[in-house]
Amino acid sequence: MYVKSAEFYDELYHFKDYKVEAGKLAEIVHALHPAARTLLDVACSTGRHLENLKDLFDVEGVDINEKLLTVARTRLPSVPLHQNDMIDFNLNRKFDLVTCLFASIAYVRTVENLGRTIISLARHLNPDGLMFVEPWVTPEQYWRNHIVMNISENPERKIVWMYVGEEKERVVTNNIHYMVGTRDGVSHFIETHQMGLFRHDDYLAAIAAAGLSLLRYDPKGFYGYGLYVARQER
Repeated sequence: MYVKSAEFYDELYHFKDYKVEAGKLAEIVHALHPAARTLLDVACSTGRHLENLKDLFDVEGVDINEKLLTVARTRLPSVPLHQNDMIDFNLNRKFDLVTCLFASIAYVRTVENLGRTIISLARHLNPDGLMFVEPWVTPEQYWRNHIVMNISENPERKIVWMYVGEEKERVVTNNIHYMVGTRDGVSHFIETHQMGLFRHDDYLAAIAAAGLSLLRYDPKGFYGYGLYVARQER
């Protein structure tokens, strides 16, 4: 996932307003935990959320993809960034805030892994700490038989990426076809992404099993998929 495309990941998601999302997150933190000072972003990708949060909190990041982290390290040379799998990582320290945003949680694929991941996130929370998780779509919301196409273009590079998802046992496989045009010519490659379709009750059960208390559920969230905010009780 995002291995071949890591160098232009930010171009693919040019339409996403990380600054606005970071501001909304900060507003929620100010309301629920104004004393929070440290933040860990799990599945931090190229560090765009961290870039917009680093002046508000002491931040760190985790991602499984070293190529995405290479981009993030260029953007955030002074921020600690760790290569780990969010399902079972352990940094041996705790934070006031732990985030997992932009539907990244869906990449754990199965309900069992969802539970293990929420436990891993909770493991890194201080008492009274907050966990923010943005889910992906539920099985009922998923866009079956839909052709997805996105376009990114600037003077140096134009990208078209397209896929039709294949669903089996609540796991969606997207074989994403990329056509990348530069002045040197046009190239084509395929990346395979697999994402789990989890229900609202799956998230609630995972949060409860991790010993967290759900404070808020916003069905829209920052990007339209929803947002869970849970607390690590003392």
